[in-house]
Amino acid sequence: MRRSYKIAIASVSCALAVIAVVAQAYVSTVSIAINVIAALAVSLPLTQKSAGAAIFSYVAAALIGFLAVNIKALPFIVFYAPYAIIQYLLDFVFYRSEKIKLPKWAKISLITVFKLGFFAVAFYACLMLMKVAIADIALFGITWTLPLLMVAGLVAFCAYDPLYRFVFVNMQKIVVKYAGGNRRNGGRKDADGNKSVSRTDVFPEGDGEVFDGFLDGKDAKSDASDKEDKGNKENGKNGQDESKTDRDGDNTSEAEKS
Repeated sequence: MRRSYKIAIASVSCALAVIAVVAQAYVSTVSIAINVIAALAVSLPLTQKSAGAAIFSYVAAALIGFLAVNIKALPFIVFYAPYAIIQYLLDFVFYRSEKIKLPKWAKISLITVFKLGFFAVAFYACLMLMKVAIADIALFGITWTLPLLMVAGLVAFCAYDPLYRFVFVNMQKIVVKYAGGNRRNGGRKDADGNKSVSRTDVFPEGDGEVFDGFLDGKDAKSDASDKEDKGNKENGKNGQDESKTDRDGDNTSEAEKS
């Protein structure tokens, strides 16, 4: 069942990624945004902490996308999809691993160097494989040579990395909350380290307010018993008050007689 679940989520992930890759080839004005959507589709299995399913989805989507749109799928194949998996492994596996005995500053330094190195290689590979005529690129009156493109790309990448991580973390929360993610194995923790819904928790935290009586171990019968006990106590109190009044009246009469 666990293997079937992984295959199912990988299949959905692959289908969404392929649709996005084909779409970005025909809508060039927003190709970057659609490629990001394709990367998020590949990241769908990662919300369930299944890197294997994400890699399967990436390989299948890359093959189908390349066959469908040829060289226009290269940005997705070379950078967007692989970086989605690499970022997860670095930020949520390597950095949070207690088995790797390194100080935080050392982990952050290694992660930063690896990310920047991967982007530089992927960016250069995309330019070369897509045969972009770098010398002919002119924008805003500037001729964009290879070094200038690399610097501009690194600056854009420094903004892309935290934004993509933010989107992925929130997507993971949505999947866990509405799609019942991470329910197997008695519940796990999400990308932020929060306790997710376990298999035995039918209602996520906060959704059980309608069933407060049942969740607290109370039902209609116990509520009725509580009301009856409360009524008996009130009647007993009233009876004691009446008896005290009668006794006070009797004492007053005896005093008048005397």
